[in-house]
Amino acid sequence: MKFISKQSENDFNEKYDIYSGMIYKICMTYLGNKSDAEDAVQEIFIKLIYKAPKFQNSEHEKSWIIRVSINYC
Repeated sequence: MKFISKQSENDFNEKYDIYSGMIYKICMTYLGNKSDAEDAVQEIFIKLIYKAPKFQNSEHEKSWIIRVSINYC
């Protein structure tokens, strides 16, 4: 199990607050099922934590998250 630092945890919480609603709406649109959408949100945030590239700015980050969400669904 990989542990994350307190700063990383704070970064994650901030990103979750910003993006979770948007990701959930995208997933519900594509999957049409609450349970599947919730699972997808979880998987997308795992990708964000462990596989995301270094973002140039917040718009680049948002675009990446939207694309990953659509591709996952």
